[in-house]
Amino acid sequence: MIEWNVLNIEETTDEEAITNAYRRMLTVTNPVENPSGFMLLRNTYEQAIAYAKAANMGTASIMNSQQAYSPADNMFEMSMQPMMNTNVVQPQEEKKVDLDKTVVIENISDIIRKNLNKGSGVPFATKDNLEKPAVVDSTVNSDNVVHSASAFNNTGLANSVMEVKPLGSGFKGITLPSHTHMMGHEQSNSQMYLYEEDNQPMLSAENEMGNQNFAGEMPYASEHLSNQISSEILKEVTVDEQSLLQQWIDRIEGIYYDFASRISEDMWNEVLTVPLCIEEDTKPKASELLLRFLMKHYYLPQNIWQIIDKTFSYAENKDELLKKYPREFIEDVVLSSINYPDIINYYMFRTDLQIDYDQFIYKFFQIVRFVRQNQYEEAYMALVEIDAYGSVHPYVEVERVKYLISVGQYQDAMNIAHFLYETYPDDASIVYIRAEIAWAVGNVGEARIYYQKLLTINSEHYYAKIGLADCYMQEKEFEKAKDLYAELREINPYDSYVIENLDAANENLISLFEENIKKDKSDVRSMLKLAWCYIQNDDIEKAIKIGKALEQIADPYDYCNVLGKAYLQSKDYKNAIKYLEKWVSTIRNIPRNGNRENKLKYGRLGGALELLGQAYEQANMTKKALNLYKMAKKEEPHNINHRISLARYLIKIGKDEDCVYECEEILKIDNRDFEAAYYRAVALYNLEYLSKALDAFDECIRLYQFDVNSYVYKIRILMRYCEFDKIEEIFEFLDANCIGSEIITFYKTKMSFDKEVIEQTKNKSEDMIDYDYFIGIYEGLIKNYKKGTSDIDDADPIYLEIAKLYVNIGNYKKSLTVLKNIHSKDKTNIEVYECMAISLEKLEKYKGALESYKRILLLCPEHREANIKIAELLEKQEQYDEAIKFHTKQLEITKSISGFINRGKIYLKLDDFQAARKDFKEAIKMNPYNPNSYNWLGVTYMYECNFEEAKKNFLQAIDRLEQERTPEPYRNLALIYTKIGDFEKAVDCYKANIEYFNDSYDYEKIAEIYYEQKEYKKSVEAYNKRCKVIENADELTNTELYVWVGKCNTGLESEKTALKYYTKAIETAKVIGTKCHEAYIEIAKMYMQIDKYELAMKFFKEAAQSPKMSIENKIEYAYCCFVSNNFEEGQKYSNIALAEAEKMSENINGEKIKKHYLMGYAYLVQNQIEKAQECINEAFKCRTCNDCFYPKCHRAIALQGLVLEKKGNRGGAIKCLGDALALVPGNAKYIHDFSRVKE
Repeated sequence: MIEWNVLNIEETTDEEAITNAYRRMLTVTNPVENPSGFMLLRNTYEQAIAYAKAANMGTASIMNSQQAYSPADNMFEMSMQPMMNTNVVQPQEEKKVDLDKTVVIENISDIIRKNLNKGSGVPFATKDNLEKPAVVDSTVNSDNVVHSASAFNNTGLANSVMEVKPLGSGFKGITLPSHTHMMGHEQSNSQMYLYEEDNQPMLSAENEMGNQNFAGEMPYASEHLSNQISSEILKEVTVDEQSLLQQWIDRIEGIYYDFASRISEDMWNEVLTVPLCIEEDTKPKASELLLRFLMKHYYLPQNIWQIIDKTFSYAENKDELLKKYPREFIEDVVLSSINYPDIINYYMFRTDLQIDYDQFIYKFFQIVRFVRQNQYEEAYMALVEIDAYGSVHPYVEVERVKYLISVGQYQDAMNIAHFLYETYPDDASIVYIRAEIAWAVGNVGEARIYYQKLLTINSEHYYAKIGLADCYMQEKEFEKAKDLYAELREINPYDSYVIENLDAANENLISLFEENIKKDKSDVRSMLKLAWCYIQNDDIEKAIKIGKALEQIADPYDYCNVLGKAYLQSKDYKNAIKYLEKWVSTIRNIPRNGNRENKLKYGRLGGALELLGQAYEQANMTKKALNLYKMAKKEEPHNINHRISLARYLIKIGKDEDCVYECEEILKIDNRDFEAAYYRAVALYNLEYLSKALDAFDECIRLYQFDVNSYVYKIRILMRYCEFDKIEEIFEFLDANCIGSEIITFYKTKMSFDKEVIEQTKNKSEDMIDYDYFIGIYEGLIKNYKKGTSDIDDADPIYLEIAKLYVNIGNYKKSLTVLKNIHSKDKTNIEVYECMAISLEKLEKYKGALESYKRILLLCPEHREANIKIAELLEKQEQYDEAIKFHTKQLEITKSISGFINRGKIYLKLDDFQAARKDFKEAIKMNPYNPNSYNWLGVTYMYECNFEEAKKNFLQAIDRLEQERTPEPYRNLALIYTKIGDFEKAVDCYKANIEYFNDSYDYEKIAEIYYEQKEYKKSVEAYNKRCKVIENADELTNTELYVWVGKCNTGLESEKTALKYYTKAIETAKVIGTKCHEAYIEIAKMYMQIDKYELAMKFFKEAAQSPKMSIENKIEYAYCCFVSNNFEEGQKYSNIALAEAEKMSENINGEKIKKHYLMGYAYLVQNQIEKAQECINEAFKCRTCNDCFYPKCHRAIALQGLVLEKKGNRGGAIKCLGDALALVPGNAKYIHDFSRVKE
């Protein structure tokens, strides 16, 4: 039956209206928070949709009477259980039975035939009335006795006297239903399931049937099936086997069309154990042949389906069958028939009739549908048509009763229902309809008796409990009513009728219990009952007050239960734990003897442990909460709710593998449990089993089509693989089904951005991405989230995307500001720390960046990027030993060429050439064709001035440039040629790079070579080309050219022309609002060379305003000041230079030698000769600088000459300056100093 009030709509066959109602209810029904309520809602929706589809199909077949009958047209109606309505009926005034009359009836057929002529009763087939229904109205006589006779036997009358009384008046707050509790029908005896949510066939959310007749028309019983045997099935069998298969399917056909044989287990066991069904060669053919037969002949009892499945394993081979057969047939017919109880009790049919049973069943369900849709004229005609078959199944009369109730014919309904009950007193459907008619006419006491009896047949019957609770309310048995309504609310928390009546029962009880307590303040029972009423009505303060009073006088079992739950509901977890601990302890101490009360109390231990676990969970006491959930499961291993709570908590605390195990155990018990399926899928996602997770979320969607979170996870996974087409399909499906949420809008925006980035990268497009557009959408979502108008429950992913966009546009400060909004409890997302680390690194906040990368390693110890980034940051801070550790750690995880090269480069800085060479050689082993490895191996030899070995490796690298283009091998080879004086080859190397890269660097190096060779014209030409190839060249680039031309003219000793170009550079820079620091420096140095120190000091002073001024330039400025007697300025800048030099690294050899040289130079200009000498001595201990590769440090040698000059050792000074000049023949400063000292 369909519980239309669960959907909060009236009965309808409008599929769109049903779906819209379902979506509205989903806003208050979440499968994780309320699984039982969700399952009831979901099943109700599926039943309603299937009912509507079947109704639309059935109507079409009736309207077109020329069509041949095919039960396949309505097969899914057969595969779902009949519908029922949850609300109750109060009889309407105009339809009340006349209590002053009685009717004496001899036979049900007499009722119909007698009343048809005067417009009363129910239709029954006659030759005269098959074409036109009569207008009916009921009458009763004055004997006040109803006699019911059977339409199912001919033995005479079964007499009974029944009083028909009006329904009594309601009590305070109760909502009296306007119609019967159920307008559906039930099954009987051991095979029945009375339309509860756990017993309904689950129609696939993605494959609900439409008006498709995939099975074709139903063949007549006499039709032979030889023409239907597929050639594909028989093409691989021998002629003898073909004959055997034909005979076998003929036999099955004969069994099916003899109804007694059809429902006989013996007949099916016999036909399914022949060799054809056992032998490997023929079994697959027999299996497929039978399945094709079943596509058109599927009206079989569940036990017969299970016998078939035992032989051919259809359920086990579901995936294979879905490749060959329609999903609707496999899932909604075959599997549903195997797994779920029958709709109609096949064993209540009369089997001795010569009728088409399949067509009878089809027409029966037409009646069911018409009655439910209040299509009374159609129902009337359908009853007339089915009566032509004779007495076949008692459920036709059940539907007749419902029809009569619907049209207000209560007396006739009472007559039939009473007789049915007398004939089938233990059939649930009949007992229920007997209770309903009693309730409808106001006989509450009688209705209560029947509802109670029904609950002895099926203790889980939802509507029997509603009916019984309603009876208790009418009889003022409020406690009994309340207990039943409370139980029903646990099953379906969204049944408004139940909730209203539970509140009404509690209100009545509160008044009663409050009155009792006024009379006796020690009335423990009333106090306990009152406390629970307050808790159920969410009046927690009053519940706690009562609980505290009970603490003084009641048993701990009672008051601890009350206070524990009340405090837990009020979020006072400390007190909740206190009382729930005591409650658990009290239960454990209860004697486990035969006392029924003690057994009931001890039976609540599992629930008590779970409740205590919830309190510890909310108090963030992880270990205790986990232990309690496990104890609850152990105490009641068959209670799925305990298992679900444990699985949910395991995923919450990050124990994903354990969660997967628990969920799979649950799904073995119930493979339709959405919570277990969902938690399993999330755990698989967390474990990075993405393919399995994708399949798992598909299963979740199959179980619950409207769960947005399942789609979100699917989208996340597909985004990882850039499966944008599949994501688009999901978005289209969600839009088509009106499944919308702002989190989906978020992912739509994210996917749109990702697609643009990928497209831009793929096409090397220079089109700018509109970052502001995407940031604007995300900020709009955040705004709604903050206002509380969004359905997003976690804004962290949105904040993260905004932060990443700010990183992309270089606004690192803004990115960090946005990241602060991400809650600390959710900072387990590696991307958060990646974004944070990048921003901090770009802002040169290396300490913070290091902490972020180390946090990533805590979350993912094998994270490749984090190890490398930490090593790079440590390298920047000159913590080389620590940097090597992280490179080594990464190489232990994954060996890579880049890993060996990066570690080798640090060894180079530490002058550990052997270790560096070892790493570069390892890189060569991994890929002998990679030029970078050979290039760096050559650098190790170059640093040791072993130029021949260095050249060999650079040439090896150059030979491999087709594998990977890099400019470094040619540049390093050019350096060697420069150092050994082969300038032509050096220039050729740079030109070789220019042919491929056309980079300004190579032009500049050529210009420098020509400059050193005093080929100033060529130098200017090369530098001019350098400026032309610079991208986005501007006036600033022109100033650099003017400075270079000035330098060349200085070399030509054309100071006037040089000054002209320097001045032009300065003026050009002023036009664009900047200063040409280089021009001021070159002018100052030019004046120094001609001993015009005051003029030099003037231009040095201008240059000093720039932070770019080098340490050496500051020392030269200080020297000019001292020579010009400006001692204060000279002391100031020489001290600044000293301070900056002292900060230079001691860890890198090249840096170390520069440091001592610059400090010695600064001490020299301050005339601190001994300190200068100490620095020179330290410099001589070092290897030469990395950027010069001379066998000796020419800077230190030249400085030694100047120190010796100060000491009066002119000869020694001349020798040192001469040695320096010999190493660097073109150095203008050395030439000037050598000439000055010599003269």
